[in-house]
Amino acid sequence: MKKVLILEDNRQFVSLLTGYLEELATNQSTHIQIDVYESERDVLEIVNPNATNWDAILLDYYAVDGTFFKLDFDLIDAHKVIAMSSEPSKNAIARRYGVTHTVQKDYRKLGTSAYAIVQILKGVLFGKEE
Repeated sequence: MKKVLILEDNRQFVSLLTGYLEELATNQSTHIQIDVYESERDVLEIVNPNATNWDAILLDYYAVDGTFFKLDFDLIDAHKVIAMSSEPSKNAIARRYGVTHTVQKDYRKLGTSAYAIVQILKGVLFGKEE
């Protein structure tokens, strides 16, 4: 079993991501537990105290900035994080925290963005990227 944390407040995008994650789990013959949080309080009370529990984190910009989420980068392996902001400058902020995987989310093509993120996630979780 693999565990994925999604820090994202756009429910349509979360739905697309979870659909692709279910497909990935089926293709890999495994189960992927998906946890989704969208509030600063959740991050402070649940995520940070359990930061090592996830195999990968999908991170919307606000988690990096600290204005919406308060993710503690000192507690996580930044190589397990995929930053997924719609603005390149926000993904650049994530890179300053050591995040190496970034995808520019395109609100006009959310399905394409979600698919690209899950392809990178496949590499993070299973060592395979397409």
